[in-house]
This record gives sequence, C-alpha cells and structure tokens, in this order.
Amino acid sequence: MSFLIGLPQEAPDFIEETKPPKDWPESGQIEFRDYSVAYNEKSGLVLRDLNARIKPKEKIGIVGRTGAGKST
Repeated sequence: MSFLIGLPQEAPDFIEETKPPKDWPESGQIEFRDYSVAYNEKSGLVLRDLNARIKPKEKIGIVGRTGAGKST
C-alpha cells in the first residue's frame, strides 16, 4: 500500500532552461563598509562594523559558532 498516491510531484532540482551561463557572473562585486545589524531594536548587534569586499567570480564561505550571525 502506498501513501503517496495523489500527491503532486515535486519540481526538479535543476531546470536546464533557466540555468545561468557557466561564466556568470561576469563582473560586479559586493562590498560592505562598516556594516552593523541587529535582529530588532531591543537586541544587541549581531554584526558590528563588518568590512568585506567580494570580488567578481570570487567564492567565499561563512563560518562561525552557533548564534554568531552567519545567516544574517
């Protein structure tokens, strides 16, 4: 007996027609200057005075302890 009868099929993981070109992005960068952020007005800062420059085609990784603000 299958419990999956009647459920809609999920979308595929990748849709070839909508994939960006292999050389994308060709240019552009992301830059943070003295960036600080808090989750709300009552909490303290979770990021303070962040300075970072991510160059075109550069790959980065964000690491840190639980609660360090990585997802922010």
